[in-house]
Amino acid sequence: MVEKVIVRCVIVIAALAPTWRRLYIKYFWASGRATVIRIDRQFTDPGSEVAGWGWVPTLEYHVAGQRWVFAKNYWQRIGSFFGGPGPRYSVGDEVEILYNSRKPWRFTYKNSWGNWIGAAIVTGVFGIAALVNLPPDV
Repeated sequence: MVEKVIVRCVIVIAALAPTWRRLYIKYFWASGRATVIRIDRQFTDPGSEVAGWGWVPTLEYHVAGQRWVFAKNYWQRIGSFFGGPGPRYSVGDEVEILYNSRKPWRFTYKNSWGNWIGAAIVTGVFGIAALVNLPPDV
């Protein structure tokens, strides 16, 4: 009986992990502003947040007197290489970000709930499928 509860709890925790991670970032990471200094259109690898052709702005921000510059892709439907809408940001735009104050090189866009919701839906579906298909003796 106890094993059944433990297995079900582990599945629920794993299914909700992306949402909990995003909530952790929202409430415990510091808020800041970054400036777009460059925008590239490149093919991103399948293991990244955005697979396929995507816009990858390079952002510059300052934390604790140190300058940080990183490229960070974001999800936006852009179509094929030759077509699709333009980038969401332009060079010189200021973007709101959330960064880890202990590790300032780790950051995310402040309004990036779309990626996290997609991940939560996928893991939630797999979690529900796993719960429904558990054998009765587990």
